[in-house]
Formats: sequence, C-alpha cells, structure tokens
Amino acid sequence: MRNKNSAFGVKDYMLRYARDLADSGRYADWRAIEAPLQERYGEEQSDRFLNDASIRGELDQRCQFAAHAGNTRHPIRH
Repeated sequence: MRNKNSAFGVKDYMLRYARDLADSGRYADWRAIEAPLQERYGEEQSDRFLNDASIRGELDQRCQFAAHAGNTRHPIRH
C-alpha cells in the first residue's frame, strides 16, 4: 500500500490533486495550477513534479477540455 509520506505516494496524491484542479474548469493551464500545488506540497516538491513535460501536457489538455465542456463555474485563473 502506498503511503502518503513516501516519495511515490506523494506524487500520486499530487497528480490526483492536480487533475482535480485541471478538471474543475477554473484554471487555464498547468502554470495556473502551480500555485495551489505549491501551497499544498511546497515549492520544491511542486517544481519537481511539474518538471515532467508529460504531466504538464496532460494538465493543459484537462484544463482546455474542462473549459470547453462548460465546467467553468468560476473564472479561469492564469
């Protein structure tokens, strides 16, 4: 079982949280998601997580899909 405090466990939690933010429709792209991630997981850990181009690309796609799907109950943050 993955532990929230293990390195792999934290990445899983971060990915789940980042996907939830992207799917909310409130964020324009991965850069807008960066601040809430840093607030929750710290700047260093968030920077390492977002250093992965595939994660950034997935988050950008999710943000765009959510915005076009009409999930924007709140203004999009840049």
